[in-house]
Amino acid sequence: MAKAHDGPDERTIVDGRHDIGDGGHQPPLIDDPLRWELFRATARRQRAGCEELLAWLEEHRRAAQLRSEKVGLSEAMKARFGDPSVTDGRLEDQIALLKITLHEREVKTWCQPLMFDRTEQLCGLVIRRAATGFEALVQAVEEPGIVDSVQLGPTVQTDVSRSRPDPPEQGYRASFERRLERQQILFDVVLSEEGGRFFRDQRRYAAVLSEDGHPHTPAENWRWASLSDLKQAIETPNVVNIFARTALAILLY
Repeated sequence: MAKAHDGPDERTIVDGRHDIGDGGHQPPLIDDPLRWELFRATARRQRAGCEELLAWLEEHRRAAQLRSEKVGLSEAMKARFGDPSVTDGRLEDQIALLKITLHEREVKTWCQPLMFDRTEQLCGLVIRRAATGFEALVQAVEEPGIVDSVQLGPTVQTDVSRSRPDPPEQGYRASFERRLERQQILFDVVLSEEGGRFFRDQRRYAAVLSEDGHPHTPAENWRWASLSDLKQAIETPNVVNIFARTALAILLY
């Protein structure tokens, strides 16, 4: 087990997962020269490429279908369950109300809800070699509650809530997991997520180097972007979502 630096927002690697494959076969892991090559690829800054990526994202923002509205918890409960107060045990496996006391803090006692999500979500990134270096397959992720409704996300993000039925990433997860079995793994780890609101929330982050170039994209809201363009895009607030930023941080640093 490897642990990040201690701090209020620390993330902990709880599982190395380097044994994925048939018959106990261990897929090849990257060596240091390749990681150095990936890192160097981000130094080739091309403003035109980043501007094209931002323009593509803006097109998807204009076509966003989700509309978010801030409402009270009781109103949300009534819309979901037909009653603003649910006391029949339907939520006991999903949410708990905690009273917390910490004498070392300025505010020593408070109450807060804590959500339970026992599903391990996956954030997967497909990388390929290109003439200009390396590219990642990213998607325009439309989610409620985020700034501008749409941000750049990883190739696969399994907890995406979409307004259209049968999103293509559902089938694409299986395709990505097959790639983990037979192609070069850049990283494959499980990290603890935001623990202040979600109990023992974990997310699997993985990336593969595509050996076949991976020429197709699942749908129109996916595209290839150079690692350099993505690194530049991170400098603009609310463009690259937290999951893609985490995956890129693991990949490059």
